[in-house]
Amino acid sequence: MKQTLLLLLIFTTSLVVNAQKDTTYPRSEWDYAKEILMHTPGEELFDGVIHPYAGLFEYYFDVDAAAEEHRGYIKALEANGIKVHTVKELLNQVPIEKLRACAMKNLTYDTKNMPDITPEATEEYRQYVISEMSRADLIRCILLRPTVSLHKSDLNTGFEAVYTHSPLMNLYFTRDQSITTPRGHVISFMNSTQRAYETEIISLCYEQLGVKPILTITGDGRLEGGDYLRGGTISYIGCGMRTNIEAIKQIMEADAFGHDTIAVVNDHKWWQMQMHLDTYFNIIDKDLCTLVESRYYAKEGDPE
Repeated sequence: MKQTLLLLLIFTTSLVVNAQKDTTYPRSEWDYAKEILMHTPGEELFDGVIHPYAGLFEYYFDVDAAAEEHRGYIKALEANGIKVHTVKELLNQVPIEKLRACAMKNLTYDTKNMPDITPEATEEYRQYVISEMSRADLIRCILLRPTVSLHKSDLNTGFEAVYTHSPLMNLYFTRDQSITTPRGHVISFMNSTQRAYETEIISLCYEQLGVKPILTITGDGRLEGGDYLRGGTISYIGCGMRTNIEAIKQIMEADAFGHDTIAVVNDHKWWQMQMHLDTYFNIIDKDLCTLVESRYYAKEGDPE
């Protein structure tokens, strides 16, 4: 069976693969969602809004108001019969030793200013602290990803510290860490260092749900879910700021798109406000889509 690759604005070619027809996963954006994985933002978001650009945001916004709005969105989905799984709920169900192992990856002690402390002693103390943490604090550790930079003190315990975070402030954009094709789930490889670890958390959530992804993007591939749309008989995938052709090739080689025709939208703008395909183009129904006005009326030679 032919799977046709349409690289919009560049070229058209074809690959011979076998696309799966029978599937329980949605084939289009207008299919009815039965279950959704979401994350209501919490304290990990605060670091992102105190310098919005560094947090990949356009401007400051109220963290508590954003969380309240998100909870309202979840209630609206549930009122329409949709089962919503949240990241925190699933992390609270993960076996405690697995949760501790995840927290171990995210708590760092920096002892470069403490030459008298051996790495072995530092690691032993770190493991002790993790072993004593409650489940709620383990989850905080995972979401905040703290680093404790130690300094010697002549007072009290003999230690002082500077505390820094590398928080998962964009985790609540749960469309991005994976895509769900008619074949199944594909784990992304985030293009921004600020978001790199998010896929580990989503993978852990899938594992807790008993879902096995069919592919994980690796190497030089970069994929973010906002660049993917299902169109019934066609997959649309953006290629630009956040997703690259290497990731698209990996998905095609694994026959993970699940459609015979793949439309690759080559975005030449590379504009942060339209970093994903779904920020300027979206599918509403089988006979209705939307496109940003400036792109719809754009003519060759128009300023960006």
